[in-house]
Amino acid sequence: MTARVDLPLSGMTCAAWAGTIEGKLSKTPGVTHVKVDLGRPAADVEYERDLVAPHVPVRAVQDLGWEVSV
Repeated sequence: MTARVDLPLSGMTCAAWAGTIEGKLSKTPGVTHVKVDLGRPAADVEYERDLVAPHVPVRAVQDLGWEVSV
C-alpha cells in the first residue's frame, strides 16, 4: 500500500536544487514517485508504506541540507 506526503521545503531557490532533491528521494528504496514544485516550494512524495517509515523522506531531504516544515 502506498502513502503520500507533501513536504514543505525552505531554502530551495533554484531548479538545480529541486532536481537534486528529486534525485535523492527517487533513489530512496520504497519511494515510488517524487515531484518537487519550486513555485511552492514543496516535494510531493509517494512511498510504499510497508517499506518506508514516514520520517525517511524527511531525513533524506535534511541530509542534503534543506529544511522540511512538517
